[in-house]
Amino acid sequence: MKSDYLEVKELIKRQVMDNEIMLYGDLFANYQKTYFWTNENIRGFINLLEDPSRALIVLSSGDLLFSLLNKGLLNIDTFDTNNMANYFTLGLKKALILKYNYQDFKDIVTKLKNYNISVEELSIIILDLIPYMDSEYRHFWYEIVDYNYFLQKECHTHLNLLLMLTLNYYRVDILYKLDYLKNEEEYNKLRCNLLLSNITFTNCNGLLLNDNFSNPYDLVYLSNIMDYFYPYHLKEFNINDALNYVTRISKLLNKDGLLLIDYLFAYQLCDFTEEANLVLQQDVLFDSKIDLLTFIEASQSSIITFPHLNLSNIKSAMMYKRIK
Repeated sequence: MKSDYLEVKELIKRQVMDNEIMLYGDLFANYQKTYFWTNENIRGFINLLEDPSRALIVLSSGDLLFSLLNKGLLNIDTFDTNNMANYFTLGLKKALILKYNYQDFKDIVTKLKNYNISVEELSIIILDLIPYMDSEYRHFWYEIVDYNYFLQKECHTHLNLLLMLTLNYYRVDILYKLDYLKNEEEYNKLRCNLLLSNITFTNCNGLLLNDNFSNPYDLVYLSNIMDYFYPYHLKEFNINDALNYVTRISKLLNKDGLLLIDYLFAYQLCDFTEEANLVLQQDVLFDSKIDLLTFIEASQSSIITFPHLNLSNIKSAMMYKRIK
């Protein structure tokens, strides 16, 4: 048994003992709650990509991974500071796709997010996925399902194991902004490409990517990774630090490679000069001081704004840099 699994068991135990599902769990623990679905509009930027052959991406919910596979990209290195993303996405979620056809997949994931599902039914569903997992993930889910069943079998009410391990973020409009779930044909394309793919996972901090990866990539996608540098890892992280980080990560790109980072930031974009041109009907702000560094307004890009949060003073954007 991996001693690391003790963190997962402790996360489950705390919620069962309190009879309450935690919102986040312990931020930046080795095993923390991970996203079940993306909260990014991947369809909003996926067409910016020009058939890359090798990519490095944040794993998280895996929806970008599956979207790239659906697009035909088969060689993808993934990373995350959260080991749960590895076991959930490359273990359970991948197995769901391989096991179920298009309609059954949509039905089963709805059931998996049901607060009232019994511990017996959920255990059976997960264990039925085991044959579709690699050995590393089989061992993890066997052990975690068994532990959860042991804790809850005598309880009058049951907490959903997957809701205890994932962030409870589910919106139909997000789900159907994923091309691989657009229709049965696209979903089947993903299933076929999964069997042909070469996917790796590395548990590492986004600040140390240059120490962990050396392949020249056509695409490096880092999502909103810079949100977590300040204040969690760095006492200060300003726009110049962001630009320096982009320069450093760009060393992982090959010629014509593309770096994408999107994030919420509070810096004033008035420092940048607005260009008259449009990219995919998106307003573009260009920093003339930094060659080929562009900010794309997020309303048509990858960040989805949350209606229950007041983000009126925060600018949402995607930065991208192409190496020529």
